[in-house]
Amino acid sequence: RRGDPGRDPIAWPAGGRRRRVDKPIALGENGLAMKLTGRILIVDDEPINLEFFDVMLSRLGFQIEKAADGEEALQRIQETNPDLIILDLMMPEMDGFAVLDALKADPLTEPLPVIVVTAKALTVDEKKRLSGRIQSLMQKGEFMSDELLEEVQALIKT
Repeated sequence: RRGDPGRDPIAWPAGGRRRRVDKPIALGENGLAMKLTGRILIVDDEPINLEFFDVMLSRLGFQIEKAADGEEALQRIQETNPDLIILDLMMPEMDGFAVLDALKADPLTEPLPVIVVTAKALTVDEKKRLSGRIQSLMQKGEFMSDELLEEVQALIKT
């Protein structure tokens, strides 16, 4: 629920009143402000989605890398060694399923956590194909930014 100090990534001072900050600060379990760290690779063929995730996550301190297709994603993974991948499934040429297959086939990239964020209505077979290979599945448009941030924070140990 938005507006809840325990879930909202915006800083809350003592007394529970929200104050405006130039750069949002995440709160640790102790209620103190903390900077989030880690490198996240966002893979999506839609520039507006890349920008959305970049703005949302970089404001909190994460270092963001972007790839506009599956081939570029595999190259960026080798170059940047991300801590987490946010992956779209529907992309031209090499889709997210193929990216995931390549990641899981390589012992060096197999352990990388992956959050799939897609607009695709998944079939039962597609859900089975993802089962046990990703950490989270979110439908575009159905999740709140707070929910994605909670998943990211849980997967990237700060």
